[in-house]
Amino acid sequence: MSQYTMQTTKMVELRDGVYWEANLLFNGNKIGTILQEGRGGADRITIDDKEQRKAWEQHCNENGGEERVSYFMMLSEIESMNQ
Repeated sequence: MSQYTMQTTKMVELRDGVYWEANLLFNGNKIGTILQEGRGGADRITIDDKEQRKAWEQHCNENGGEERVSYFMMLSEIESMNQ
């Protein structure tokens, strides 16, 4: 299991998709935010701390890219809610 997880804080169904916001967590501590505007584009991830951002980018590079990592974090969150 990854040290990176997400915790959804807001979700709104739109006509064309689902808008959602989440906290990006590292070992359970918030390090940033994830925003999906529900219009078909990539998630927007914001991490203010430069060292955390660098570590996040390295993690994504080692695991197939930022979109893939955020997608699997979303699936993992859904799975944990269904248990």
